[in-house]
Amino acid sequence: MPNPASSFATIKLPTTLERATRKQVLRCYDAKGAMAAEIPWGDNEQEQQLDVGKWPPGAYQLLFWNGNRPQFSGKIIVQH
Repeated sequence: MPNPASSFATIKLPTTLERATRKQVLRCYDAKGAMAAEIPWGDNEQEQQLDVGKWPPGAYQLLFWNGNRPQFSGKIIVQH
């Protein structure tokens, strides 16, 4: 079970993840499958801070996309 976040969540990509020059983006979905956020990801970035302070409490699925292929998934819990 992921650790709960209330204001910010740090998302770190695995070091073994294939990196490419295609558009890279992190998409966050709520428990109902609605997209809560889409965050562009730079080619050389290994981690980012997500501002979840205004997100409704709940569980969120994270999918990292490289072009049209999902490459990494994770979960966060938001609690206020």
